[in-house]
Amino acid sequence: MKNTLQIIIAVLFIGWSIASCCKEKESTSCSAFSEEFEQEYVCSLPDSVSEIFLVLEDMPSYGVNESDLADYFFSNLEICGLSEIKEGEIALQILVNALGEPCLNKIKGKAVFKDSVAGIDSLVNNMGNWQPGLQGGNPVHVKFWIKIIIENGAIISIVQ
Repeated sequence: MKNTLQIIIAVLFIGWSIASCCKEKESTSCSAFSEEFEQEYVCSLPDSVSEIFLVLEDMPSYGVNESDLADYFFSNLEICGLSEIKEGEIALQILVNALGEPCLNKIKGKAVFKDSVAGIDSLVNNMGNWQPGLQGGNPVHVKFWIKIIIENGAIISIVQ
């Protein structure tokens, strides 16, 4: 009888927690909400790759203007599910190879909806080529982070 009562209390608490989350986040996808989230992906590179840099003389850049990266994410909010997030931070680790091809390597975040992760993965991997990073004047493979900050349901900054 004692175990049954504990199970009933646990079920009621979980149900209340999910309902509270949905009310706070104003979303029907609250059951997929995660306070802390991390997902790692595998980026394929040729076997001959001996080094992936984290810091370079010239880091990769996307587009022609500095604002092109932010514009790309702003224009694709609905596609990748970022519009569902009311408040939070998402960090994307992107690998840009020596040819300038991007690959999402890792997602970390607070207030990430798990349903939006596949959209973010697709968005990064299909964004087109970057200007590759340079070390000693030569294009090289590099991993770096982009941080997206969302407040009141809108992206307020993207920091590379």
